[in-house]
Amino acid sequence: MKLYPALDIHFSPEAERAVELRDHLAAGLDDFQPTAIEESASSWRVFFDAPERRERALAWVRSLRDRRLTPEALDVEDEDWARRSQSDLQPVRIGNIVVSPPWAAEQARADAAPDADVIVVVPSTGFGTGHHASTRLCLTLLQETAVRGRSVLDIGTGSGVLAIAAARLGARSVIAVDNDPDALEAARENVALNGVNASVAIHGADFRAIARTRADIILANLTGDLLRRSAADLAECANRPGELVLSGVLAEEQSAVVLAFEAAGARLATARADEEWVGLRFALQDVTVSRQTDCCLLRVPNTADEWIERLQLQEHPEGGWFREAYRSSETLPASALPPRFGVAHPFSTSIHFLLRGDEFSALHRLKADEVWHYYAGSPLTLHLIAPDGTRRCITIGGTPPLFQAVVPARHWFGATVEGGPQSFALVGCTVAPGFIFDDFELGDRAQLLAEFPQHRALIERLTRG
Repeated sequence: MKLYPALDIHFSPEAERAVELRDHLAAGLDDFQPTAIEESASSWRVFFDAPERRERALAWVRSLRDRRLTPEALDVEDEDWARRSQSDLQPVRIGNIVVSPPWAAEQARADAAPDADVIVVVPSTGFGTGHHASTRLCLTLLQETAVRGRSVLDIGTGSGVLAIAAARLGARSVIAVDNDPDALEAARENVALNGVNASVAIHGADFRAIARTRADIILANLTGDLLRRSAADLAECANRPGELVLSGVLAEEQSAVVLAFEAAGARLATARADEEWVGLRFALQDVTVSRQTDCCLLRVPNTADEWIERLQLQEHPEGGWFREAYRSSETLPASALPPRFGVAHPFSTSIHFLLRGDEFSALHRLKADEVWHYYAGSPLTLHLIAPDGTRRCITIGGTPPLFQAVVPARHWFGATVEGGPQSFALVGCTVAPGFIFDDFELGDRAQLLAEFPQHRALIERLTRG
């Protein structure tokens, strides 16, 4: 009986609510090339293709020294997983596609609507049965894409369900790629089971090694961090014009992933959410055509609303608008950081931040230094109160020009924009070690007034109620 090397990671009740911790954990585990992750609120079961990868991943999790995490190595029997799957998995419909395990396929076909297409997938330790939100999102976006007569490249094919769906939707040819031997075996079995051998070719390779392969549509149900880091490679695989259908992205990773693909020349066409997951569809245009007929895409925005739309900013808890632009895929263990940080942190993070003339960034403080970079708009003033009560102001983007400013750790600070209500400032903020929300403290007006009564006017101006 085959055994799959796996790692169980149990979360404390506090960790179950810590989205940032799970995000960092997923990014770090990605370096050890897991083949699949079974998620629940209280634990993850992470599968690997070799015990050596599992052991290195176990050592890395332990190195975080985070008491909220309890890792445990184990070997999972394949038959045990299949038996549990048979009791748990039933057919699931996504649009006009029904994905069914073999034992329910006959009933699924009988129950399916006349226009539905039933795809049979043998459950394995990989994603791709259609029951995981990221797979559902890819299948939804794929059905919203013009597939008939076009070529498709399915990267990280897993069970092969997306490649099979593309073939059923009329793709001229489909290349399915994975670097996990078990996934390749499962994909070949499912392709044969669904009778699409003639149009689906399966290759064992890392997608970064097939850079010369091109297709009209690129499918990639991976992880948010891997997608972000591989944006240029994935975009390079697409013909022009072409499309990218992506999933495996957590909601909090969306901004960084979108920014990476936009930098690679892709334009976000559709974003859909399912539970905490996001699916994204990008369009890639011929560069020469784009420059001649869509010059507006190259125009620099000159109003706050245009920047908010262009950068897809969202409201910030402290006031203003933001979007995460970068989050390091590597982390520093808590033992390598000053005690005030408490848990592991990414090496660095950065955001875009926009503040209108009729808004203010409320007084708050962080555990790390933050570097502010001026980009566009009117001058922005940072108002700082040091722990000893000293107050100072720094204006970036003014005259004489100052383009960067540092807010030291543990200083209370807020921001305002010069000019009238129609003015704005677009800036960037970089933090190292990287930002997590546990590091953020929003100022309480009463407490700040008690501690710094000499700054009453500023505190009342830059706090809310």
